[in-house]
Amino acid sequence: MRIVAFEDDPMIGMLLNMLLGSSQGIELHVASTGREGLEKVDTLGPDLVLMDNELPDGEGSSFVSTLREEKGYRGVIAYLTARANDADWLESHKSDVDAVLRKPIDPKTFLQEILALRP
Repeated sequence: MRIVAFEDDPMIGMLLNMLLGSSQGIELHVASTGREGLEKVDTLGPDLVLMDNELPDGEGSSFVSTLREEKGYRGVIAYLTARANDADWLESHKSDVDAVLRKPIDPKTFLQEILALRP
């Protein structure tokens, strides 16, 4: 499974690499900006996109819209966010994506959460 993660926090990027990068059958690519992430999605055609909701060059929701509406991306998109416990935010954004995963990441369950999103 090929994954592109839109994640600007280098510590979370390293954690994603530790948890997913060594997993057999998973190819992880981390993008620190929305623009870089869009380029990686265009180039790599991932099965799954993990989307932070706040990136240095825009909101995650705008990049989700770009992927779905302008780029025609039909793969799985999941928010990876600390705002998953914010009921108002969740209600207004959950229909944009296929899943919402919570930060902080639980290393014990994260790989299983990712594998459950496999197309």
